[in-house]
Amino acid sequence: MPDKFKNYLNLISLLIIIFFAASIVWYSPVLFKGYSTMNLWNTSLLARNLAGAGVFGVEDNLNIVLASSLIKERAQISTEGNKLTPIILAQIFRLAGQVKFEQLIFVSVTILALTLLIFTLTVYYLFDFKTAALFAFVYILLPFNWWAGPYNFGIYEISLFFFSLFFLFFFLGEKNNFRYQLIFTVLSGFFLALTGLAREAMFLAAPVFFIYLLFKKEKKRFLCLFIPFFIIILFFWLPDLFFGGNSYLVIIKYIFPLEGQVLSNEANFLSWDFLSHFYPDPYTYHFAKEEYLRDYSLSSLADLSFLERIALNKGALEVGLEAPGFIERAKWGFSLLPRHLFRFSAIEDIGGPLIFSLFVLGFLALRKKRKDLFNLFVFWLILVISVLSFVILAARSHLIDFGLVIALFIALGLLFFVDILAQYFQMMNKVKAITGLFLIFLVLYNLILSSHVLWGRIYDEPHHLKILAYAKEIDSRDIADKEVIAVNLDQFKINKLNYLIDKSMVVFTPETAEKLIGENKLPEAFDKFEIRYVLGYSPELTEKILENTEAINISDDSLLVFPPITSKNKSWLMNLIR
Repeated sequence: MPDKFKNYLNLISLLIIIFFAASIVWYSPVLFKGYSTMNLWNTSLLARNLAGAGVFGVEDNLNIVLASSLIKERAQISTEGNKLTPIILAQIFRLAGQVKFEQLIFVSVTILALTLLIFTLTVYYLFDFKTAALFAFVYILLPFNWWAGPYNFGIYEISLFFFSLFFLFFFLGEKNNFRYQLIFTVLSGFFLALTGLAREAMFLAAPVFFIYLLFKKEKKRFLCLFIPFFIIILFFWLPDLFFGGNSYLVIIKYIFPLEGQVLSNEANFLSWDFLSHFYPDPYTYHFAKEEYLRDYSLSSLADLSFLERIALNKGALEVGLEAPGFIERAKWGFSLLPRHLFRFSAIEDIGGPLIFSLFVLGFLALRKKRKDLFNLFVFWLILVISVLSFVILAARSHLIDFGLVIALFIALGLLFFVDILAQYFQMMNKVKAITGLFLIFLVLYNLILSSHVLWGRIYDEPHHLKILAYAKEIDSRDIADKEVIAVNLDQFKINKLNYLIDKSMVVFTPETAEKLIGENKLPEAFDKFEIRYVLGYSPELTEKILENTEAINISDDSLLVFPPITSKNKSWLMNLIR
């Protein structure tokens, strides 16, 4: 058998193994525990409504999350960013039919497993088969990759898929090994733009490659990459960013035809996902804004801790009420920077100190092998983390953005460590191979243990089961789609509950309810939102609400939940990992 054919056969076999390994591992929490802890972003509801009603919206003008039957009649066009993700997911939903909540994990896992295959091909092209194989299995088991990826539906799947294609074509166009080198670079620019349109935070990668190619003085590649990139964002993203009016959707409409698409919304409408960064609930925003802002102004001067003040001011910044100066921004940045940095050594994020040590060792290995790649990846990490901390003021983890680099550094660090041991102890090839396999086993098992710790904490939290129980309680009642349910839930939970049960609901916090009861204004407030049912409040507050309004209680928060019964065989396998 010719060596070239054998190498291709080995690569294809590796990719098949990786696809099934990733799919099984990432699905295993559901397989073992019997239910999914998946968080749903607004994109899941947008995709469902696009597929079913052809409208890019979830809420009405009062930020009531609508039942899908009311979308055409009442929905406002969403002001959510990352619009390309729900638009593409909507096409998947149309092809697959109505996707139930339990089936969403298969959509997410499939897309992310395909993404890993493309990342693996990129590593194989840059290095060799051994590095690519180790990279893939490290990537699969990194805790942040399978928690932030498959179990946060609608945030990273589409963006990472385009990002993997960007890297593959970018590096294929790096050398003159191919006849059509510049065509690959043009394709990479196209996919870099799509990456940002699907997840706008990923636009932070663009300046990295902009500066990298300028520094290398590769004029042709620079132009081939950034001309298509800027053309796409000029037409699809910048008009919507600067002028509003959903000009992004006007153009997207011709690529993804959506029947009945409405392309305007009421003046000043903002999606609740945006407003929830600062306002406690839609009632406060629409009917008690001035009082709340006055209280905010007073509370910002109160005796708050430094971190509490930052959290309060950050929420105001998100909705355009704060414009921090240089000193204030520096204070916030230096409080956020350690959070981003320490995630690189956290057990539940990256696997703990052992994995972090290999990550650092991978720096040295890459610098020795490919100094140009070392400069690119290190510059990427430094620049993006600095921008997240000091410019965007982001507190949420963005480790998954760097999944390719982190897994690659760990794989290179481990292989480098094996080489160091082999040289120091003058090992024969067989001994070196056995030692290497043993160390690889230890590292992968360490990642499994870290993931076990992460999932143990996640499954100890009962709120996922409670949402499923709430859905059953709602389903047991004859509730019309126009009858609104007031819920004591955060954004993720209300998205999940709406996707599960498809009824109209609105966030109404206990603090607002207590305040309105004291002022004898709760019936008026419920009438404004057409609230007929309440869900998820304490038994005491529920009783007060029922006494003051004609609302009907579906369930209070004392509802008992029971996890699915797990077989003894599954429990035995899970308990092997401690």
